[in-house]
Amino acid sequence: TDAVIAKINEAKCPFGLTNDDLLMYDKTRETYVEHRKLSKILVKQAKQIAENSRTSIRNIRRDGNDDLKKKQKAGEITEDELKTEEDKLQKLTDKYIAEINKIYDTKEKEIMEG
Repeated sequence: TDAVIAKINEAKCPFGLTNDDLLMYDKTRETYVEHRKLSKILVKQAKQIAENSRTSIRNIRRDGNDDLKKKQKAGEITEDELKTEEDKLQKLTDKYIAEINKIYDTKEKEIMEG
C-alpha cells in the first residue's frame, strides 16, 4: 500500500493520502489555509512598517516645530512666520502619511490576493 499511496500523492490531484488508516486530505485546502496564515502574518508586518513610518514622519514634524519655536523665541522669526511654517510642516506631514497609507493599502490588497 505504501507504493500506491506514494503514486497517488505524486499525481497532480488536489487530494492526498497518508498511511494512517488511509486518511484522505485535501491538499488545496491545506495550501489555502497555509497561504491565509502567511498572508495574515505579512499584512501584520506591513501594517507595523507603515505605523513605524507614520511615527517617524510625526517625530520629524515635532522636531521641526521645536526648532521653529526656538527660532521664534530667539527672535529669528516672527509669530506669523512661525504659524506659516508650522502649517507647511503639517501639510507635508499629512501628504506623506497619506502616501504611506496608500502604499500600505496597495500592499495589503496585493498580499491578500496573491
